[in-house]
Amino acid sequence: MILKIAGNNQTNLSYFDLLGDDENALSKAFTYVLAKDSQAYSEFLKLLGIKYLNITNHYPTVKIDIQKKRKEGITDIELFSEGYYQIIIECKIDNNKVKQQRKQYIPCFDSNAKRKILCFITQERENNLSIESDVKVIYLSWIDIVNVFDQKSFNQKKLISDFLTFIQRSYRIKMVREILIQDLSESIEIEKFIDYNLYGRDETYGNPLYFAPYFTQKSNRIEGEGISYLSKILGVLTIIPSEITCFEEELTSFTDDNDLISNWITGLKFDKKIKAKKTYFFLDKPFKFKTPLQKVLVQESKNWIGGLIPKNRCVTFEEFIKHIPELL
Repeated sequence: MILKIAGNNQTNLSYFDLLGDDENALSKAFTYVLAKDSQAYSEFLKLLGIKYLNITNHYPTVKIDIQKKRKEGITDIELFSEGYYQIIIECKIDNNKVKQQRKQYIPCFDSNAKRKILCFITQERENNLSIESDVKVIYLSWIDIVNVFDQKSFNQKKLISDFLTFIQRSYRIKMVREILIQDLSESIEIEKFIDYNLYGRDETYGNPLYFAPYFTQKSNRIEGEGISYLSKILGVLTIIPSEITCFEEELTSFTDDNDLISNWITGLKFDKKIKAKKTYFFLDKPFKFKTPLQKVLVQESKNWIGGLIPKNRCVTFEEFIKHIPELL
């Protein structure tokens, strides 16, 4: 692993990157975040349904174990609050499925714990929730974890930023949303999309499969208001724009089309004066619809878009297809 390349003043990697990119690395990184940041710990508990805690008083009493050896096996993460709850977490990536572990760790729970939770965090999104004996079994995806930490209250925390960047860089293929839809109205941003196959925005995380810009009425585009293009996202980087030359290896991993890479680099020159990190989506050449896809009434937009499109609005392929007026 190259930590620093010539021509760059410092490494672009964090201490998380030194862990590697397997299940153990991700498990250790996530545990470290929970053990270092009480807010992150509190938000994760809420995701598991444990709410209304005074985290300031509660957090110091919590015990956090990693890779604890038991006769039933080695657990990835354990969170324990004496007399209140015990949480065992198993972390999975790729196609590593949850099999015998659904019942394997049930005997590990302390009978005095009021709440017993076995949580599996996997690549795939599952809505399954079951009860084994008196243990609640919950399934989450790594996307759920990203969504919890990708919010304004964490914006200024370097620990969280480094963790999310680590996931994006090391697990970008494994952690996918489907189609990202965002309003686009400024002429320069539209030009970067149309002419340079590039979409840039404030720092964010996650790796959607496709990007669909929504041209607002304010943009006065000849295509009209709505979604007229769909582009495959070939790669995502969160960088200071002027440092793009330090990431040429990443760009070549996104595509072997040198013209497209040159286009991306040229498009980034629009932002050369920006000194803060931005997230850039490096796009393939777009597919164009004859008729733009439109928003619906806000009260009807649960799975689609309506009104002002929120940050990181992603929809499924299934839902997207329902709103295409004509496929060709």
